[in-house]
Amino acid sequence: METFDLIDIYRARHPNLQLFSYESKSLQVKLRIDFFLVAKSLVKYVSKVGITVSIAPDHKAIYFYLSLPMTIPRGPGFWKFNNTLLDDEVYIAHIHELIPLLTMPSV
Repeated sequence: METFDLIDIYRARHPNLQLFSYESKSLQVKLRIDFFLVAKSLVKYVSKVGITVSIAPDHKAIYFYLSLPMTIPRGPGFWKFNNTLLDDEVYIAHIHELIPLLTMPSV
């Protein structure tokens, strides 16, 4: 089984704090249904983590702040897959050549 080396940063920073991200007063239920999973290598860059009120009456917002050093190179920015490529037979054939495992055997 593959591990992703993730940690629930909220639970790590607040092990004894009992805050919940879901609360139903009519059902008398309080749950923590959201998790703050962060790669262990990024834990040192998390400066703040918490649960706060939101516009939904039964859900709360979760947040955490990352304070990354400027020495980490940034990518080119926002990327969006052009889904019209999925209709392009030449593109699909090229992908199947690059990644043979994607090619389904004919039955």
